[in-house]
Amino acid sequence: EGKIKLMESLIAAYAQLMLVDGVFQADPHPGNLLLTKGKAEEEWLPVLLDFGLTKYMPTHARRGMAKWVLAVEAMDIEQMKAAMAELGMEIKPGIELDDSNMEHTSAMFGDVLPGQQQREETMKRIDRMRASAAAKGQRGPPMAKMSGHMMLFMRSYMLLRGMASGMDVKVPVMEH
Repeated sequence: EGKIKLMESLIAAYAQLMLVDGVFQADPHPGNLLLTKGKAEEEWLPVLLDFGLTKYMPTHARRGMAKWVLAVEAMDIEQMKAAMAELGMEIKPGIELDDSNMEHTSAMFGDVLPGQQQREETMKRIDRMRASAAAKGQRGPPMAKMSGHMMLFMRSYMLLRGMASGMDVKVPVMEH
């Protein structure tokens, strides 16, 4: 219970920092977190350390990322492509995003699963996406260009997901 609340509070804080406030520490790994005792029994509060990789997220990037996340949650591939274009992301020529790409992207914002279960589900999804790409004669990831803002957003978010999975907890990400 305490681990889940800790990760929920971190994910909620990062959503606020990245998508609303526009300034965030882009290196959220266990070595950059300190836990301090909260007021309630069994309450632990995260304290972020090491602000050497602090980044400003301009309004247009925050807006584009919010649109991207909402499109992914709605499983709306056309809105996802529009948000990606707004963020300066480009798909490789000749590649068309399809349901397997949408499934993979959507899963990134789904619940974080406990360690081994998360790894197994991720590998199954990657295998389906690769099979779909291979059937269309496509190789490698579909992205040709990704903005620095998006890279840091995804890096920070995936580090948080990895921490939660490594703690063997299930965290409902989109609720935060």
